[in-house]
Amino acid sequence: FLEANPQHPPPAYWKGRSYPVGKQNHPVVGVTLYDALAFCRWLGCRLPAEQEWEKAARGLQGQTYPWGEDWEEGKYCNNWESGVGGTTPVDRYPAGISPFHVYDMLGNVWEWTASEYQGPFMHVLRGGSWRQFSRLTVRAVQRDWLTLSDARDDLGFRCARS
Repeated sequence: FLEANPQHPPPAYWKGRSYPVGKQNHPVVGVTLYDALAFCRWLGCRLPAEQEWEKAARGLQGQTYPWGEDWEEGKYCNNWESGVGGTTPVDRYPAGISPFHVYDMLGNVWEWTASEYQGPFMHVLRGGSWRQFSRLTVRAVQRDWLTLSDARDDLGFRCARS
């Protein structure tokens, strides 16, 4: 994306325009909503709506967690109690896969959605991150919101296709 769009700035926290060494299989972080939307347009996809994201995470049964109802620290997702202190590869927690076979729906990074929060200047985030403390704050129904230009080291996005 950055090679094809030299005018687009790299994500926050990158040194230069190359993916950080050793992070090739980690989610991209430090992206604003504008960055996520630009990438999706370039790839021919979109951000999921909040409701789509939740269905992908909870399945048709409305589970508390993508993997079901139980919780075992460090087995299903990357949150604060896992002790990693940063992002992990997107396939590190195969036991945490969702009913629709989607990895990392909880923990690791918050994800931008296409859904507005109380007007056009804030958007909904889903999924929690490696900074979320416990099973009570890393749930498939958990949500947050940020302004469109916010970028953090625990914030990324997920692409969707219709």
